Amino acid sequence: MKITKVKIKSCDTEIAYLESEAKDSKEVVFKSWDLQAKEFLDALQILKPYVISALELPEDYGETLNVRGLTIKYEEEGIGVVISAIKGLSTLSAPLCLNTPYIPPQRNENVTTPMCEDLEYDVEKITEMARKFMQGQYRAQGQLFDEDKK
Repeated sequence: MKITKVKIKSCDTEIAYLESEAKDSKEVVFKSWDLQAKEFLDALQILKPYVISALELPEDYGETLNVRGLTIKYEEEGIGVVISAIKGLSTLSAPLCLNTPYIPPQRNENVTTPMCEDLEYDVEKITEMARKFMQGQYRAQGQLFDEDKK
């Protein structure tokens, strides 16, 4: 299953994935109103430095920046991403919404792109957590029964 989108809000989680590996595969959207576990939310926040770098923002933006989503595109050369974030504003009750430009995969050795091994690793970690979220893990309510007692 290839995750194509992870979108987290305070009241719901949306995860899109491709139904199969075929090129004409349908995209399926999983939506849950369960709260996310802190580990899942923290995993998304690891992407803050990439947002700040890609958008050429001041470092202190990280203090009020909150990564809320990730869109993934699968290409022959690898994955490319768009990262979505919000920044709290002191003058308004609504946040500033930010999206990075598309960060493409490394296409050849002569062209350097913002996609790096660290970002690719972080994206893989988040998509793995998203898969587990769909299976009932990484949710704030925890497990109903202890695994040891089963």
